[in-house]
Amino acid sequence: MLARVSNEASTKQSTIEEVAVNIGQLIAFVEAPSGMYPIRTRLSGHVLAVMNFIARLGVKDDVFQASSDVDFLTNLGSMKMTAKDSLGNILQQGNTTDVPHPLLGVLFVRDVLDGRDERLKVGA
Repeated sequence: MLARVSNEASTKQSTIEEVAVNIGQLIAFVEAPSGMYPIRTRLSGHVLAVMNFIARLGVKDDVFQASSDVDFLTNLGSMKMTAKDSLGNILQQGNTTDVPHPLLGVLFVRDVLDGRDERLKVGA
């Protein structure tokens, strides 16, 4: 999940509910896997370069308005993810109950930047 900061006040918030007020948009994002190979497969430098390129491409989907509404935050924290092939067959399905709330990532990035004496930027 990518988050677009809408207000510099997000640098001072400490909870999901507080930071949500200062997030303008959320963008669904999935990093594309680089490929699966059997153990002991010999890969050339060219293949490794392509794998890294593919992994960085990712899949960007809908952009939607963020909200600090309790229902929105609850649904965001319990969303389900489904991977389908081009025919619509489900390849893998799971939920986010085993991972932290997506907006905790904003607080983490903010803290890392703060340690570097940098700040979250509006619109970024």
